[in-house]
Amino acid sequence: MRDEDKTKEQLIEELAQVRRRVAELEQADGECRRMEAVLKQKNQTCQELTAELEGKYRTIQRHESLLTQNLEELNEKNIRLDEYNRQLKRKRVTVRVLAVLIAIMLATLVVAASLGKVGHLFRVIYGYDDASYRPMDLERAGRPHALDTGTGPATDREKRERPGRR
Repeated sequence: MRDEDKTKEQLIEELAQVRRRVAELEQADGECRRMEAVLKQKNQTCQELTAELEGKYRTIQRHESLLTQNLEELNEKNIRLDEYNRQLKRKRVTVRVLAVLIAIMLATLVVAASLGKVGHLFRVIYGYDDASYRPMDLERAGRPHALDTGTGPATDREKRERPGRR
């Protein structure tokens, strides 16, 4: 139907509908503009959050690389510490063995002393024929010590036993 064929009341009704529709569209347009403003604000907030997240992500990456580096250093130090502990255990064993050997030597000296063999032991060690000879007695008397001069019962005996050698 064309507008010329419509009655006045139909045209008025149609005009009222068009006015209601225009009002609805204007209202919808106002809402769209408000929503657009809200969306722009939210978009700005999202961009700010994205920038902040990127900064934090870079920070996390730096920290992760530092953490990896620190873990590698820690592993190296743990390896060194384990090696140090192994060496320390070996030294403890060595010290214990030495302590046992010293204890055995002391026990041997105690047994030798109790059997009267200490004088003989020192004669064998120092090579002196005289059982009464003690280097400390010579020092007290002001005479030179055989170890200081290179002379004494042991060197004299050696000279007698090996006349061709010097």
